[in-house]
Amino acid sequence: YAGEWQVDETMEALSLEAVEMARRLGEEGPLASALRARWLAVWGPDGLDERTALADEILELARTTGDREMELVGRARRAVGAIEAGDIGAAEADIAAHAELAEQLRMPYHQWVAASLRAMRTLLQGSPGRAEERAQEALALLPARLDAIYTHLNQVTQIRWDQGRLGELQATWQAMV
Repeated sequence: YAGEWQVDETMEALSLEAVEMARRLGEEGPLASALRARWLAVWGPDGLDERTALADEILELARTTGDREMELVGRARRAVGAIEAGDIGAAEADIAAHAELAEQLRMPYHQWVAASLRAMRTLLQGSPGRAEERAQEALALLPARLDAIYTHLNQVTQIRWDQGRLGELQATWQAMV
């Protein structure tokens, strides 16, 4: 466990340094990358406020530069933060805006992200059957991509847990590891 804590401290320090360095350079591309990395570095229950601010900054940077893909990243990350904060209206607005832009740009990865966010939102609304359908729709967009496979399995795992049928996935999880 001590080794994991050191990795966390290193990640904390390096992600802060990357953001500071990118700000000094004054270049949007490196700053966007550093902000995205920092968002991941502060993942956890104590990082919500900072992740929300980072997502907002990513979105502002996207607007300033006209980088539509960066906008997709910012909206997805802001939607996740809004869900964590219990701000369902904001989450739904960002999910809808993300999905619309992903369709306009015809970017398969971001179309999958949008579909996965919709599945997550549906699950949180207490509609496990519809959530499972949406999770399957998301997986169908990128069926061979590992993060899509794991995201789908994580979503179905939550559904099976809620249904008291978690044991049905034991063989699937064992095959994945």
